[in-house]
This record gives sequence, C-alpha cells and structure tokens, in this order.
Amino acid sequence: MNDDSITKIQRVMISSTARDLPEHRRKVMDACLSQGMFPIMMEHLPAADLDAIQISLRMVDQADIYIGIFADRYGYIPGGYDESLIEMEYNHAEHRSIPRLIFIINDEHPKTCEDGDAYSKAAKLKKFKERLCKSLIVNFFNSPEDLQARVLNSLSFYRVKDAPNLLQSDTSLNFSATLIAQMAKLDKTIEELTAEQFQILDMLRYQKRVAIAGCAGSGKTLIAVEKAIRLDKAGIRTMVLCHNKLLAHHIKYLLQGTGVYAIDFTSWVLKLLAKDKESYSNWSCYEEPLDEMLSEAFDRLAESTEKYEAVIIDEGQDFRDLWWTIIDAAFTDVASGILYIFYDDNQALLPHRSKYPLVLAPFLLNKNCRNAGEIFRVVRKFHSQIPGLTAELRGYGQTKLFLYEQGQHLQTLNQAVEEATYSLQIDKLVILTTEYDPVQNSMLYNATIATSIYDWQSIVNQYIENITLSNCPNPDDKDILMVQKAAHSILSRDFLKKWEDYSKNEAIHIKWKVVNGKLVLRKPSDVTSNGPIFYFFTRDDWFKGIPQPTMIKLCPGTMIEQTAANAIRLFTVPTFKGLEADGVILFIPNARADLEANSYVGTSRAKYLLHIVVNKDILFRIPQLACLEK
Repeated sequence: MNDDSITKIQRVMISSTARDLPEHRRKVMDACLSQGMFPIMMEHLPAADLDAIQISLRMVDQADIYIGIFADRYGYIPGGYDESLIEMEYNHAEHRSIPRLIFIINDEHPKTCEDGDAYSKAAKLKKFKERLCKSLIVNFFNSPEDLQARVLNSLSFYRVKDAPNLLQSDTSLNFSATLIAQMAKLDKTIEELTAEQFQILDMLRYQKRVAIAGCAGSGKTLIAVEKAIRLDKAGIRTMVLCHNKLLAHHIKYLLQGTGVYAIDFTSWVLKLLAKDKESYSNWSCYEEPLDEMLSEAFDRLAESTEKYEAVIIDEGQDFRDLWWTIIDAAFTDVASGILYIFYDDNQALLPHRSKYPLVLAPFLLNKNCRNAGEIFRVVRKFHSQIPGLTAELRGYGQTKLFLYEQGQHLQTLNQAVEEATYSLQIDKLVILTTEYDPVQNSMLYNATIATSIYDWQSIVNQYIENITLSNCPNPDDKDILMVQKAAHSILSRDFLKKWEDYSKNEAIHIKWKVVNGKLVLRKPSDVTSNGPIFYFFTRDDWFKGIPQPTMIKLCPGTMIEQTAANAIRLFTVPTFKGLEADGVILFIPNARADLEANSYVGTSRAKYLLHIVVNKDILFRIPQLACLEK
C-alpha cells in the first residue's frame, strides 16, 4: 500500500468533567489534531449497551497518551464505588503505564461553574489533585487558550517523527479528476475541498474504523466517494454500501472508471444469494432482507472469494444492527479491514436507530455545502444546532410556501412549478412527496400539470364584466360562447354592422401577444374607444393567439438523470434521501407520525430553489414552515 494506506497514529484520551469544561475540551481536541494525534472523547460516542465504567476504561485502553484536565468538579461517582469515573480513568492509565499529561485549573482562572461540588466531593477532588501534584509534573492553566498552548507544548514531546499534521497537510485539496468528470456529466461542478472536508479526508488516512457524522448538505456522499477513489488508487479493494437504491445508482455513476464496487445493501444480499430480483422490481426504501436471508448471506460470504479490504457506508443511520455482522464477514481480514461509516441521525426516517459498531467518537462535518442561503435558513429551523454555511452560498437561494385548499393541490402545484421554471429548467427540478411509499400510491402519480399559463381571464374581464370564466389555461367552449354573448349584448345592431364592414377591410387588427413574458391584447394606436375590443370578442375566433400551455407529466423517479422531455421526476422523500437537486418542490398533503423528519430531509435536498406546497389544514403540524407563511 502507498502513503494513502492506514498507518499508526497516536491516540489521546481526553479525560475531564464535561459539563463545566466544554470550551476547554474543544481547545484540547484541536491541539491533538494539530499535532497529528487522534483525540478520544466521550461527547459523541454512539449508543451502546455498556455501562459508564466499561466505556470509560475501554477508551483508556485505546489510548497511547492520557490527558487529564481538572477544574472545580470531581465528577460522577457510580453507585457502589468510592471513586469518580474521572479518577478511575486516571488510575487505569496509570496501571497501563502510558504517558499521563495533567493540567489543573489555576486559582486565577474564572470559575467554570456556578455551583461547585458538595463538601464530600470537594474533599475527594482536593485529595486527588494533591496526589497528582506529588506523583507527576503538573501544568496549571489560566484560560482555555492557555490550556491549549500548554497541551500543544506537552504533546510535541510525544509526536511521532514525520507524523501528519491533521489540520494542515500537503495532500491535494482538489477532488479527484474522476469525480470532477462524472459531476460535470451531470452538469454539476465541484470546487476544491472545503477546509473541513479536507481535514476529514486527511484524518481518515490514519484510521481504520471510524464514523463521520454530518448534517444534511455537508458533503458526506462526495467525501465517501472521494475516499473510495483514493483507496482504489492505492490498490485497496473497496466497496461502498448504502440503504437507498437510488443513492447507490448515483454513487455507482460517480465511481465510473474505478474499481470500486457500489451497491445498496438489499441488492448486495440478493446478489450473494443469487436470488431473482424480479420480486424486488418495485423496490422501496422500506424493503429489506429477512433475517433468514441475512443468515444465508453470512454463510455465503464465508465461502466467497469476493472480499474487500475497505467498506464505506453512506447514510449509515438506516442500517440495522444485524447488518454490521454481514459487513464484517465481507472483509478479507476483519482485524485490518477499513470501515468508514457516514451518517446523520437527524435524517433517520426508518423505524429504528442504528448502533454503530465503533467505540471511538465520530469525526464531525458541520459545514453546509449544499443549501443556498435562504434554503439553509429553512433547513436550520428543523435543527438549529446545525452550524455554518459556506461563504459561497450565502445570500442565494429561493424559497416560497404555497398553501392549498382541499382538492386544489394540482392547481397550486401548477403555480409552484410555473414559478420555479422562471429560474430553472425543468430537468433541474424534482418533486418530492411526504406520502408513504411506494410512489405509485401518490395522489400525484402520473398527474399532468401545465406551465407557461397566461392570465387571459383578467384581460377579458377588463372589458366584459360580471361573467365567471373557468380556470382553464385556455378558454373552453363554454368560455368562448359566454364571452361572445356578453360582447353582443353590449353592442347595438348598427354598431355591429359598422364594425363588421370595417374589419372586412382589415382596417383594424386586434391580436393576442406575449410581451416580456406577459399576455396582452394589442390594438392599433389609432383605436381610442372600446368599441373595436367589444366587436373583437363577438367573433368566434377571439381566443386564437392565446399560447397553449406546456404540459408536463409527473413521472416516477427511477434514476437520477432526467429521462424524458417535458417530465418532472416524482419521488417520495425517503427514496431521495442522500441525493440532491438544484430545485425541489416539496409536496406535503397529509399528516404522518414522522412528518417533521420527512420535511427536514425533503427541504435539505434543495440546492438553489425550494418551493413547498402544503395542505393548509396540516401546516400547524410543521411550525418550522408555518413561519414562512406571508
């Protein structure tokens, strides 16, 4: 393997009370990363069935170096024990004889919490600090920044020669040429890696098993694909797995020209079992292998030669616990196998929560690189803790809320699509519905909508009042006759005779025209009265010249690429999870238990345009969107 393979990196256990020292812990984490060392922290551990003591001691077991930060709290004392978890961690590090770097708060440092420990705990803390000062060289810190500087200095003595700087590296900051080329074929561009994305890729060079948590739009899929390409170039046999079949299709497309194998988990199991895929032709995001199929697939893998040195999981929050056993069986060697899991628990739409087979805290991707400014503000209403937006996307993006009355959904959808096409071409749009799978059950399935609709009704009503016209994009037979009769009733017989003769000589020409995108009824400048207009509407061809609307069919989305002219792809939200589109029209027709989660995932798929079409009767169930109502 070349220098992109997994190599040894120092792991540092950061031990302290957490509630009173969050900023201090972040500073120490940054210090570890800048020294090319990997911080092991409690904050973002995945759910596990282990108790607190087991987890704490396991983290110490994984560490090459122990850092202890001690302020004004002694910490949690488990029932039946006389020591806090923090002191237990130190004792275990001492038992292992690994380097122990101790940092104690200085008296000059402001209090880190309003309420200190109770008297009994305060006494234990004082005794513990005295013990530390007698047995080790201790550093005292005055601020989070001072602590960071002291940790940097202390770690420098333990840094492996030529260890990577995980915050600054000379590795290329560009996505691979393969990925750039495939994105260009989709008429999409990607620039150089963001600092955050690059940091993740660089850190992954030195880790074998780790999770990467990222908010919607943080670039998880692109990083997963880029890492797969780099591993492939390094001669490492790699597989990319996800839950969503459409996402797998997209990833496979991006990986064209490489040796990486990409597939959704269900199809992979079916392939292992050599099952007929015909029964799975109407795949939905909820369709998963049965337990007996998984058991058989595990047995097949034991005999298979199709093994992998690296497996990358995208949208890992959708994977079930039993699946990780099957994935482990796919490794050439489990002990040395590389496993990267990209996930966002906030996007978990399936009725379970995955427990990741990793103990280390995940890397974090928090910078949103997808949703342009206005859209990001909507997405952030669902999860306010999502920080940051890339500077390039600020100030851009279109969002609009469309409310409809019961039975008027298609008319309102027409308007949303019509306005969307002012900014984007049809092939850049998708319609996502929060209805249940499969999409064939949607009230929009195979519906036809019209765009480029002109408001002929208001022009007619300027001249002929007190008639009720249809909402049709072009006058129907009833409209035509109604307008003719109304115009006749306005004009006298003599007047009609006069203008009939006048029009035969083509002395006047009144026509429908589209000017600057608007429909107008154009008349010659020498006509000063409305008489000619009234006469025009008595003719049986008065409607000719009103442009026909563009009819668009809503087609079930089966691929990422556009497949038909004058068609918009229709997906349920779960089947489009992990994907993105320049423009998204999110259709929310009814309530469901996980409506908020579906709305979050649906809104976060949009890059530059987001139109939300909602049944007004259920808007109150989505307070994040209700505030958009004007």
